[in-house]
Amino acid sequence: MLLCGVLKLVKNGYRYNDIAIITKNLDTYSSIAKVVFDKYNIPIFIDEKKELNQNQLAKYILSIFEVISNNWKYESVFNYLKNSFSNIDIDVVHKLENYCTKWGIKNNKWLKPWNDEMLEPIRQIIVQEILEFKDEIYNQKTFINITKALYNFMEKNNIKDKLDKKIERLESLNEIELANEYKASYSVIINVLNEIVKIFGKETTTIDRYKEILKIGLKNINIGEIPARLDQVVMGDI
Repeated sequence: MLLCGVLKLVKNGYRYNDIAIITKNLDTYSSIAKVVFDKYNIPIFIDEKKELNQNQLAKYILSIFEVISNNWKYESVFNYLKNSFSNIDIDVVHKLENYCTKWGIKNNKWLKPWNDEMLEPIRQIIVQEILEFKDEIYNQKTFINITKALYNFMEKNNIKDKLDKKIERLESLNEIELANEYKASYSVIINVLNEIVKIFGKETTTIDRYKEILKIGLKNINIGEIPARLDQVVMGDI
């Protein structure tokens, strides 16, 4: 019935961008609308808000703390390595995972040399980048120092360059909505880190407490998508 209403309006001379669909249950109807409107080649923009902590960049940042606070727990390490911002190629990550599963590598076993000549240099790279970050934040456990260490970690790992390349690739694939989400994510994350420093400053903390406060900050920030084209039906909640 909704589709018929849109088609009728367009037939009577209205443009797509003259039409807005308002619903109380956006989460329920958005997926249906995407399928139906795509089937009839009707451009639609759904004004959804996504929690920032579900963003890949935010997950990557949180995963660094998870590895440290969980003492190199198997799941924490591979959540970190499988993220698209990791420095390790995904094919190599799968080889690492197979090796760790076979030989029961977890926790402190990551910190000891492996017998595998191909994977041992990779292990050293992973351990070094995490331990350097850990040493920096353990040097002075204040909110300002941990935030500074996190920013330095992002700089060392060329996160902004990786993000720009990801956005460029998504735009070339016409994945405009996801590209726009990544464009917004970096500056929003930096703003969250700045707010943490502004509120807590030189107050001492634990790694777990810092991680939880960062997680809460990211969860309470929503990223709104930017319409990819001008002439399209807009769907949103009340």
